[in-house]
Amino acid sequence: PWWRRTAVPVALAATALLAVGLSRMVGRGDEEVLRGADDAIAIVAPDAPVAAAAPVVLAWRPVPDAARYAVEVLDAGGAALLDTTLADTTLTLPATTLRAGAEYRWIVTARDAAGSERARVVRPLRVRAD
Repeated sequence: PWWRRTAVPVALAATALLAVGLSRMVGRGDEEVLRGADDAIAIVAPDAPVAAAAPVVLAWRPVPDAARYAVEVLDAGGAALLDTTLADTTLTLPATTLRAGAEYRWIVTARDAAGSERARVVRPLRVRAD
């Protein structure tokens, strides 16, 4: 019958589309990038696990038309350790903010002068157990 001849190619096409969709959802590991009107926020630092008991510098490249950046640092359970807004693209966390051997997530949201979100990025932040 005709439906058997078309069922296999349709099933294969659906499987391929599902695989492409899932690969885009998985993305680049535990990094989540949400794009606004402009390109995503490019993270400068840290790009590796950070030292315990040392200040930690969070840095990113400016987003065009961004007037300020909201920065959050969350612990593994999702509780906010830091929630601040600044105009600069660098934030230094005191050495006492993060625990050795712990994992965190940090989020930067770029907002324009009207308060609209321009771009957002979520990145892991791991502290070595020095």
